[in-house]
Amino acid sequence: MVAETIKKVQEAEGKADTIAKECRQQCTDMVDQAKKDAAALKEARLQEAKDKAGAAMEASKKEAEKFMESVEADIQKEIAALKTLAAGKEAQATEAVIQALF
Repeated sequence: MVAETIKKVQEAEGKADTIAKECRQQCTDMVDQAKKDAAALKEARLQEAKDKAGAAMEASKKEAEKFMESVEADIQKEIAALKTLAAGKEAQATEAVIQALF
């Protein structure tokens, strides 16, 4: 009877060890999978952030180009106005120089 009890205890201990090993392995597998999932999620979020930043940069670039075109148009208008003003003053300046000489 004692031998039978010892045998049953040993069997129970063996089963407990097996269950403990399986649990440790499952825990290790779960941790490894969690790490892989976290790395994949991190990479996906990083790529998403890069994509958003790239889109924002492209939008800013287009906005800056439109602004530069607008500024260039304004500059050309100002140049034309100054040329018109200068042409009107040229006749006056020529007349003033001629009068100063004679």
